[in-house]
Amino acid sequence: MLRATAALLTLALCPAVPLGAQDDFDQQVRSIISAYAIAAANAADPVNSEQALYAGAIPGMLRKLDPHSVFFDPEQFEQLKRMETSTSKGFGSVVSILPGRVIVLQTLPGTPSQKAGLSPGVEILTINGYIIGQLDTEQLPQLLEQSRQRQARLDVRRPGIPSLLHFTMTPEEMQSPSVDRAFFVGEGIG
Repeated sequence: MLRATAALLTLALCPAVPLGAQDDFDQQVRSIISAYAIAAANAADPVNSEQALYAGAIPGMLRKLDPHSVFFDPEQFEQLKRMETSTSKGFGSVVSILPGRVIVLQTLPGTPSQKAGLSPGVEILTINGYIIGQLDTEQLPQLLEQSRQRQARLDVRRPGIPSLLHFTMTPEEMQSPSVDRAFFVGEGIG
């Protein structure tokens, strides 16, 4: 695994090296591989070469070459790709989760929660028959996540209204822009 990873790293970096400096570069790569082999052979515990490269050598090299670059190992890169391509479903509410309580802080324009009539300050008492006050801190986020996948019936208490209100909402795909606000700092800037 180490030799294959080192060979791939060498091949990936070779095009960036001018032809005249190739011999020097090859020697530097051999020195790195040799140092790694010595350290791995003398380590008290078995060395995970993938971990050493992905968590140590490559990020360390990038910090030195360009402190603004970020390295993603294969698992992190797959997660990033999923985040960029995935869509999320929901009701368009921003909520505050407290022990045994869920309070609506904001409803986003045009979302199911706004269309249904939820408003800031509303306390959600039940979701699909599950009483919020009876759920522990692990069950509550799970219930909220599950309820975003299918139609949900909410019983809520609105401040100033004595009776409970009932809402049935169907989740929709939510738009989540990576930049939600933009402005000019000054004329010609921004």
